[in-house]
Amino acid sequence: MREMEMRHVYFFMFMVLLCLGAGTASAQPDESRDSNNYIYSDEINLGTNEYNDTIDFGFIIPGVSSIGDLFWLDLNRNGIQDDFDSSGRLLGIKEVRILLYYKLGDDYVKLGEQLTGEDGSYRFDGLPSGTYKVYVDRSTLPDDSYQPTIPYAPGSTIENDSNGIGITDTLPA
Repeated sequence: MREMEMRHVYFFMFMVLLCLGAGTASAQPDESRDSNNYIYSDEINLGTNEYNDTIDFGFIIPGVSSIGDLFWLDLNRNGIQDDFDSSGRLLGIKEVRILLYYKLGDDYVKLGEQLTGEDGSYRFDGLPSGTYKVYVDRSTLPDDSYQPTIPYAPGSTIENDSNGIGITDTLPA
């Protein structure tokens, strides 16, 4: 190589080392150090005065799953969503705080929260596969006397049953 080209190569290597740190400027990832924090391409060979604008990285957003449905008032106390108002809609309860927790190892971590809609509906979208728990903030109920109805009532289906199986005073840390 000519002296001018060598200076450019050395300057480029110096800049890479300066920006990335001497320990990370390697052609292959060091699995013991990187812990899979880097995504890399195939080798790219460039000639003199060549520009390659075809090195693309496509990504997907993990999780296309959802959790949600309806927070409703069970007037006939049978554990089935079959109480309708005069317009034929279920009796949803609005503005109830719903909290979503995701199981991470042996613990649950809070992933999100929201208020139920005008019709009592709620939905958490874009969730990765895994194990979840849904909590209801009882302090946001319209009345302190509200109690959970019969969970998984006889004659109910997964579309019209109640999934509230217990009451607790504490949330996962």
